[in-house]
Amino acid sequence: MPLTSKTLRPSEEATLPPLSSVLPATTMTFSAKTSSAGSDMMLGGLPPIHATDKKKDPKITVVDDIDAPVSRLNEIATAFDSLDDEVVDTTDLQCRYRRGKCTQPRTLKKNGSLHSYCEHHRLRSIRNQKVFDQKRRQQRECEVENRRHFYSRRRGV
Repeated sequence: MPLTSKTLRPSEEATLPPLSSVLPATTMTFSAKTSSAGSDMMLGGLPPIHATDKKKDPKITVVDDIDAPVSRLNEIATAFDSLDDEVVDTTDLQCRYRRGKCTQPRTLKKNGSLHSYCEHHRLRSIRNQKVFDQKRRQQRECEVENRRHFYSRRRGV
């Protein structure tokens, strides 16, 4: 029976969308006038706003920026806000004892993964399993002796 363990991996649970889906595509073309702007006028690799020729560049318009969906503009802000709002679900770290509420934390295994129960309920579970196995063993031994007795009486007749 393969053993599987559910381990908590924050990197798998909360992944951010790729940067290309969050940021709008930049399809800016610069005219010869803007490309000739000196390096002293360049800020972060982009020319100053007054240096761009809006008449020659139909791709950049104020109307396009206004008509852009609000959700698309706020994707980055909401992505980072959701990271701040994330609360670690402590129920995954609590004991999974079925018969009642146990607020104790789950015990760690030797390999670093979590047991299902806290230390107290894990020890009780082991003890109960040993008692069950002992009863089952005694029952099997009793059945074997009954068969021997049954077959020995049958042969003697």
